[in-house]
Amino acid sequence: LRRHALGQPPGNPLAVHATQVLARMETDNSAAQLLLCLRGADPQVRLTAARGLGLRRYQAATKALATLVRADPSAAVRREAAIALG
Repeated sequence: LRRHALGQPPGNPLAVHATQVLARMETDNSAAQLLLCLRGADPQVRLTAARGLGLRRYQAATKALATLVRADPSAAVRREAAIALG
């Protein structure tokens, strides 16, 4: 699923859908895959990954989410990352 999320050009709905599926899976592996999605080119993929990690309170994502809050070019992604951090 991560390959579908990251292997699509920005704006492709398949990428966002794949990230949403990962966000709904409640496994450590899917959380680790979402963490990788935070680096995707598509802001909607990054936003969805941040939301999924925040909902499960995945502690390993704290540093990556904080980096998004400080440096992501998308205001929506920065906001979602801040919400995910609590």
